[in-house]
Amino acid sequence: MIDKIIKVTFIEDFHGAKEFYSWQIRQLKKIDPQAVCLEMLPCEAGFKRFCRKLSEGGISPDEFRKRTRWEEHWGTFEGYNLLFEYLHGSKILLYPIDQKLEERESLARREKKIIRDFQAGREVELLVDQSRVELFLVREAIFAQNILELTKLEKLKSLVALVGGNHIDRLLHFFNYLDEFEADKKRITKKKKKEIYPLFRQTHLDFAQRRKILRMKNPPLVPINVLRSAELNKKKPSR
Repeated sequence: MIDKIIKVTFIEDFHGAKEFYSWQIRQLKKIDPQAVCLEMLPCEAGFKRFCRKLSEGGISPDEFRKRTRWEEHWGTFEGYNLLFEYLHGSKILLYPIDQKLEERESLARREKKIIRDFQAGREVELLVDQSRVELFLVREAIFAQNILELTKLEKLKSLVALVGGNHIDRLLHFFNYLDEFEADKKRITKKKKKEIYPLFRQTHLDFAQRRKILRMKNPPLVPINVLRSAELNKKKPSR
């Protein structure tokens, strides 16, 4: 017999597209969760500490950006500043749920290698498949494990997880399979997604070019992934 049902809502995140965050904030206000889980940061002690400080009002959103080295690890902070202004001082528990930073950096380096190999005319299909498995299935298993651990540690009854839209359905099915959870999702409309996607894509391509991320040892995950997708959609170079 299950003593209680934990309600978890997966809210779509559009990874820095500033036109999106007023919608996401409205969803948070409606749900009023005890905790907000973040795909964007690794589940490590330092990132947990900075999340707590932001929630308690101890650091500003801009200081949070700097201390987490957000733009080095994830990508643009544009758009997210609105989200973290809302969460600043809210006392809502903020909790990072992504894979360890070392693992993320390894994934980002593989994305960079795919681009370099593709530009050199080498075969990249196996590397792309490795990246796709890790970007989605591996990381989603880590999200799920970290959410499960958080609910046990904090005895939560209601939480939200902010994750990219491509992760939502698999996570939803998993948590609804578990007896102690009731999972739901919130997505933007297809029409709105069609409007925002080109803006999202260009934001990250501009960021990648401006920061010269192909020269970085460990490029930030979102722009290197967007750049990889854009490069592979080009005509394959001749050998």
